[in-house]
Amino acid sequence: MIHKAHELAARHGAHMYVVIQFNGKFHTYNSVNDIQWPSTIGKINQSFPLPEVYTSTNVQSLDKGVNSPQPKTVQKP
Repeated sequence: MIHKAHELAARHGAHMYVVIQFNGKFHTYNSVNDIQWPSTIGKINQSFPLPEVYTSTNVQSLDKGVNSPQPKTVQKP
């Protein structure tokens, strides 16, 4: 997964931050060497356009091209 995240970041110019917990141990990958990346949850939730939030229940529809369920959009308070 770490190699795939690196590949996607390099190929598409995306900033990637991945956290994986496996067998009780955390593994992280950061494609950006910047102290301000990744953004805090607070900054992400206040960004515009609002972020799309994917979970294990709705991300599978992306692979199948199915229109439901849609990603959650974070509501501004």
